[in-house]
Amino acid sequence: MKNFGLALILLFSLASFSQTTTFIVLRHAEKADNTKDPNLSADGLTRAVELRKTLSPISVEAIYATPFNRTKQTVTPLATEKKMAITEYPVNKPYAELVNELLDTYRGKTVVIVGHSNTVPELLKVLSNNTFNINISENQFDNLFVVTLTNGKQPEVAPMKYGKSTP
Repeated sequence: MKNFGLALILLFSLASFSQTTTFIVLRHAEKADNTKDPNLSADGLTRAVELRKTLSPISVEAIYATPFNRTKQTVTPLATEKKMAITEYPVNKPYAELVNELLDTYRGKTVVIVGHSNTVPELLKVLSNNTFNINISENQFDNLFVVTLTNGKQPEVAPMKYGKSTP
């Protein structure tokens, strides 16, 4: 009986060691104007609903956004549906530090992170161990990146699209 208990402990240890953590990373939806902290435009609000529909069947443990209206509004429909709070993260925080904190807290779970055209590529570099590089133009809003991190394996990045296509 002791051996069976030891085998179970070993099995659970190995299972938790190889857990996959998933990050869904995207840029905010279309903004209404070019002011310092704009709200989403009508197209952006529609895209936010499309994001909710796209991610609705997925179990999400946490939702992160920068402290700007456009990022928070992009994930508000999803957060409302999932009955979750949106956690703000500062854009000037080193991304390696942010990723390590998220892995410490949400290992084996799924986290949604919304950023900007200049921050999403940097975050993806950190998450992929510098194996994934992308530029996001100022008028591109339909990209969604699914990053899977499994212990002992190279990170995988799956670029996807959601909502109405943008150039």
